[in-house]
Amino acid sequence: MNPRKVSVFGVGISVVGYATAVDAILAAARSKRGFSATALAVHGLVTSVTHPDLLRMVNALDLVCPDGQPVRWAMNAFHHTHLTDRIHGVLLAIGAAFDFWAGTKRQAPPWMQRSGLEWLFRLACEPRRLWARYLTTNSLFCLLFAYTFVKRKVLRT
Repeated sequence: MNPRKVSVFGVGISVVGYATAVDAILAAARSKRGFSATALAVHGLVTSVTHPDLLRMVNALDLVCPDGQPVRWAMNAFHHTHLTDRIHGVLLAIGAAFDFWAGTKRQAPPWMQRSGLEWLFRLACEPRRLWARYLTTNSLFCLLFAYTFVKRKVLRT
């Protein structure tokens, strides 16, 4: 059985931590059944929201792990999932993990990672490559988060 998903702006994100994600993948492997999984950070989430074909593909995956603090924050804020830690993209969606392991890129200091500011550290390190992505995806994420937050507050009252 696949882990439960909650909708973050229409994208189904699995309510999992490391142990649950690994257990789901291993269970599928042991039963010799196909299983599709990814880890989705803000960039992938917002790209899915703005591209209907990608949204359909992502929502069809068996496991969509929350990758990054903002995705986890949204899940906790809107669905009270009580997730305490993000899943780093090293699960299946690699992101910059190989660069970190190879020592070709520095990781953000732990306090920035815990505070959800890893994106700012990466932007400072690679401004030419990341500024457009972060300007569009992070801004849209913030707008969608604010809209959903206000909408939920207004509908509750």
